[in-house]
Amino acid sequence: MKNSKITVLFCFHDGNKNNGGNRSLIDVIDNLLEKKNIEILAAFPVKEGSAIEYLKSKNVYIVPFCYGRWDYHMEDYTPKNLYMILKTLKSFAYTYDFLYRIDSVINEFHINLIYTNTMVLPIGMLIKKKYGIPMIWHIREFGYEDHKLGIIGGVNRLYRGMNTYSDKIIMISKSLFDKYSKYVNPEKMQVIYDDISPEFIINQHQILQPNTKCNILIAGTIKPGKGQKEAIQVIQKIIKKGNRNVHLYIAGEKRGEYYKEILKYVQRYKLEENIHFLGYVTDMNSLRRQMDIALVASCSEAFGRVTVEAMLAGMLVIGADVAGTSELICDGVNGILYEAGNLESLEKTIETVIHDADKMRKIAQNGHITAINDYTIGKCSEEIYKIMQELVDEKSNFPIETI
Repeated sequence: MKNSKITVLFCFHDGNKNNGGNRSLIDVIDNLLEKKNIEILAAFPVKEGSAIEYLKSKNVYIVPFCYGRWDYHMEDYTPKNLYMILKTLKSFAYTYDFLYRIDSVINEFHINLIYTNTMVLPIGMLIKKKYGIPMIWHIREFGYEDHKLGIIGGVNRLYRGMNTYSDKIIMISKSLFDKYSKYVNPEKMQVIYDDISPEFIINQHQILQPNTKCNILIAGTIKPGKGQKEAIQVIQKIIKKGNRNVHLYIAGEKRGEYYKEILKYVQRYKLEENIHFLGYVTDMNSLRRQMDIALVASCSEAFGRVTVEAMLAGMLVIGADVAGTSELICDGVNGILYEAGNLESLEKTIETVIHDADKMRKIAQNGHITAINDYTIGKCSEEIYKIMQELVDEKSNFPIETI
């Protein structure tokens, strides 16, 4: 291995540091910054955000102009939707303006690697097409299944771009690999589970203590695929049986039609004493210290960052037995699985947990140890660094060509 200098441009999809995909990439960057032969630049589709400020504090150069995204929410789409037409035009305008202006940055910094984070950005493949610079594409979502996302021009544009312009594609779970391998060359793909920052470790967290409330947390974007309504309905059934000591806390921004729907449901059935909407929470550690159980009810979790964070916090994790969640949880060993979408299965699982607290505390402790050993020691960063080094070494003397 030559150990050539790596000058990499990371292309982010969002400016919020606490966005799951951003947070995971920043955890990688924090580790990569310790390498002596790497220089990091970052670009964003927005001009301001907590992720931008954080990277500036780490002396990472931020490209001063923005690109567009090519995703949209399927619920918003109709052929005559003026909003969609304007969004498409705006996205193309930003992206091609960025592609024109990035020339000076590439030449000034001698960028020799592009890193695209998530499926919603075409900019990485366009830079690869124009300049021939090696490109890594880090895929973190199913797309439609988990976020109801579509791609402007059709999802086949994404698959063609991945096949044609990616030098390496990183998948954050085997479930994602299985989906995309139907459309994308699997030889380009590699499964690498995310690193999670050790800052989420909470030691000696006492959960499910006698004669106390049982606090259940469901964290993440409030939308149908995350299962908040199903969780509310299950808590409602448990309350009807006479157990009013179970409380569900929902952490996520209070916005959107789905939020309004489940809020009305809680109000209609007078569940406010047991169902708590917390809004967007910045200090998750403080919140998790007050919780016993983390519920991951998503029907298609690509990886499950909240699953690992909850394990690190010493909470017992109950998860739907599907997609990435089932890869992280070994049922009855480091967490508890239930049949996805089955309210009766979730109800019985929660009741079993409450009635067998001693056993569940041991399972939570196993989850805590598993998460620390498998996700906080920089395995992801080291594997990514190895890929980056190999790609740059192969192209260490490539000429930058424009077309």
